[in-house]
Amino acid sequence: GWILPKRDHLSVGVYHARPGKAANIKQYLQNYIKMNPVLNENKPNRIRGHHIPLGGQKQRLNNGRVILVGDAANLADPWLGEGLYYAIKSSNIAVNVIIEYFENGSGCLDKYTDRINTQIVHQFTYARAIAMLVYRFPHFCTVLLQRSDLLQSAVLNIVRGDLNFQQLASTLILGLPRILSQALRQKRLTNAQLPPGL
Repeated sequence: GWILPKRDHLSVGVYHARPGKAANIKQYLQNYIKMNPVLNENKPNRIRGHHIPLGGQKQRLNNGRVILVGDAANLADPWLGEGLYYAIKSSNIAVNVIIEYFENGSGCLDKYTDRINTQIVHQFTYARAIAMLVYRFPHFCTVLLQRSDLLQSAVLNIVRGDLNFQQLASTLILGLPRILSQALRQKRLTNAQLPPGL
């Protein structure tokens, strides 16, 4: 879920990552609100749902003098559903391409589509593969995340923007033996600390 401050209210939401209709999504939202003491004290003004335009498919994002950025260009990360970073990044790429367009005095804006496909959509192919793994085996992946400092560090580096998805995939593949070892060692430590019979 997320909590985003707006001018005079908060935007609070939850994300459903599986294909198809998001059954019980309102209940998930209510549970998310109840879990947060600050939110729990307030009543929602309106409840609305929106499709999150997940990226990962190469497509034409310009036509004539029109350029699509952010959600309009389907540039939300397919793993976490995050789109603000990619809205800003695609806007910056658009600005640079437009400046080049006017400096050259001719040409077209196709460079924008090429750069988005190279710099963002290419990364989303890795994000989509990670998402498929995480959402196919959520419990297993959660346990690994809880028990492996290597995995925790890699995920935090993605959130901070210090790693891209291709680097994360490489870290996961090369670090898998260490991640599994840490998870098993942590399980043994946890089991050793539990009283008999639990």
